[in-house]
Amino acid sequence: MVVKVDLECERCNKKIRRVLHKIKDKMNINTISLDEKRNLVTISGRFDAEKVRRKLCCEAGRIIKGMDVKAPVEKKDGCMEKEEDGRKTAAAPTVNLRPLLEKMLECPKVRTQPAP
Repeated sequence: MVVKVDLECERCNKKIRRVLHKIKDKMNINTISLDEKRNLVTISGRFDAEKVRRKLCCEAGRIIKGMDVKAPVEKKDGCMEKEEDGRKTAAAPTVNLRPLLEKMLECPKVRTQPAP
């Protein structure tokens, strides 16, 4: 997850650090990196992005300029891969439902006429 914050502002920098360190253990966040040149805070770990987003908006709402949640990248062999701080970790394989759906659509449906 990438959060855009004005890190050159001392008050904003201090607030985002305080809020992130406060929720770090509760939300299962592994690393927090601050890029002061690009005004970006990168958060990585095995956490629910929606919960962290809501908590950040609640605690540090006005100082946050924008948020971007990076989605897992799909590999060619069907497994999902997450990218965290340049490291890639494999996730559970995905299930292809297309053949099952096509088979379901091929079966003729029996339609009954409603009684007049």
